[in-house]
Amino acid sequence: MCDTEKLFLPWALPEFDSVVYLDTDHVFMRPPEHLTQLFKNFDDKQAIGVAPVDGYYLQFTIEIPYYGEQGLSAALLLSNLTRWRNLPFPWMLMVKRVTEHFKDKIVVGDQDIFNIIFSEFPEYIYDLSCDWASITEQCLTTNWRCSSIEQTGFSLVHGARSRFFRRQLWSTQPIDRLLIPMQEIFLAWERHVITDPVSVLLQNLTKTLHTREDELRQMRGSEETHQFCVYGFEKLLKQLTNFVESQKQ
Repeated sequence: MCDTEKLFLPWALPEFDSVVYLDTDHVFMRPPEHLTQLFKNFDDKQAIGVAPVDGYYLQFTIEIPYYGEQGLSAALLLSNLTRWRNLPFPWMLMVKRVTEHFKDKIVVGDQDIFNIIFSEFPEYIYDLSCDWASITEQCLTTNWRCSSIEQTGFSLVHGARSRFFRRQLWSTQPIDRLLIPMQEIFLAWERHVITDPVSVLLQNLTKTLHTREDELRQMRGSEETHQFCVYGFEKLLKQLTNFVESQKQ
């Protein structure tokens, strides 16, 4: 499905009141219902819940307005479609005007369009915490710290730009060393037998990531023990670990 179709979700799904839109390159590290429960935190006006983008609009010279202090990510949309349909401005016309006006400056398609529109109408956005928007570049190029990841771990891992499974694209770049845990998480879920308990998945993934951690230390030298971004592998597994522990109680 074309990514820009997410701009028209309320009309593509006319009989639905609310939906969660996710790009297909996501892996949950905690139960999905933890995300849907956030609908209840919307105020009377908010129509869409979004997470902050990883630093893209801060890092590069971007010639468009963007939402908030660092821009929003369009990879996850917690969407109240009824409110979206009833926004006090003509959404379809707004998208058309923005596209025409910024056509030579729009790079990230639908995400840029969302940012431009909601930079003018921020009151209709609910801010999700940054642990719901987690990709490698946060740490490599922008020095962006996420306080909620530091406290509770990753809620979602986003394999943007084929990070999960196309290692050959990055094999000559330093980023490849930090792609390893991303790809191992994806492969672990892909191989997981749905009838097996999640504890088996956690056990396998923990063993694999600790092995990769040792390999990274050897590659980078003992004086540098930087692991996955600034957070360490344990942050990747913290939410999954919490869920497994809660099942034992």
